[in-house]
Amino acid sequence: MRCILVAPLLLMAAWLDAGLSPAEVDHFEASRKRAEKGEAEGQSMLGFCYFVGQGVKQDYEKAFHWLRRAAVADSNAQVIMAFAYSAGEGVPQDHAEAVSWYRKAVDLGNPRAMVNLGSCYQRGEGVRADSVAAVALWRRAAEMGEARAQSFLGAAYAQGIVPGGDEQAVVWYRKAAEQGEAPAQVKMGMHLFTGKGVAKDLQAASAWWRKAAEQGDASGQASLGLCYGYGLGMAKDPVLAASWWRKAAEQGEASAQGWLAGAYQRGEGVPKDLVEAYTLRLMVGPRDAKAARALSDLEASLSPADLAAAKARAEDYRKAIAARLARQAHEQRLR
Repeated sequence: MRCILVAPLLLMAAWLDAGLSPAEVDHFEASRKRAEKGEAEGQSMLGFCYFVGQGVKQDYEKAFHWLRRAAVADSNAQVIMAFAYSAGEGVPQDHAEAVSWYRKAVDLGNPRAMVNLGSCYQRGEGVRADSVAAVALWRRAAEMGEARAQSFLGAAYAQGIVPGGDEQAVVWYRKAAEQGEAPAQVKMGMHLFTGKGVAKDLQAASAWWRKAAEQGDASGQASLGLCYGYGLGMAKDPVLAASWWRKAAEQGEASAQGWLAGAYQRGEGVPKDLVEAYTLRLMVGPRDAKAARALSDLEASLSPADLAAAKARAEDYRKAIAARLARQAHEQRLR
């Protein structure tokens, strides 16, 4: 029995050393078997595994080999091809080519492609900017139940791109929020907080912000921290306020960085720490007269050594945040 177990254990150790989980490797192997049988869905899944390095070492050449084979009939493969050209990942960046692939997937009824092609129209990437075309694609996907499309359609109403105003914005934000779309949950919270398009309800607002915050949404975390910090729709709790602001600040949320700086400056919910407060103020920068005055006041109260330490810490924070945001942006665009 011991001899039989040695090889699998060594193989598992090699996977873990390479940063691959056994579950990812199992998914890769199952996809490979399906792909080699000629199944388009399996080929698409295998291409995706090679594209992102899921269960196997990343390999763009093999990724595009399988994705192009699958893309003859599989709309998900077409969406990945579009993303690759849009991001310039594994191929030269070409927004027009990305649009071409998104169109193919839209023709096959893929709602993710509709959302992304709509965004291309909205931004004018690879195609002439056309908000009417963007909204039409988002509406088509939204009516198929695509949460991101519902959220984008809500934003189109809120921003006045289409008539209907805040009332219609809330209708679509709610549909997306109920499916777990964090940005829509943040927007629902804001509409309930301000009473735009819906009756004002601070408890309901904080509940939606909590849902978004627990998914890691920085805006949701900052807003939930604000509720705890000022007792909006819940009991005031400076410790929880600082905790949520810290989570948001680590994702580069400027409002949370400013609020957390104030907490450190006053010693509310966290030990008083003027160096950390100044570090966070540096991250925010002198955005307005109030922020500039807070930065100046802290600067005057710290020693040259503390100022230097804070500036070095702020630079480390910026690098960590930039790396984190780059990963998040990549993951978001793959949706």
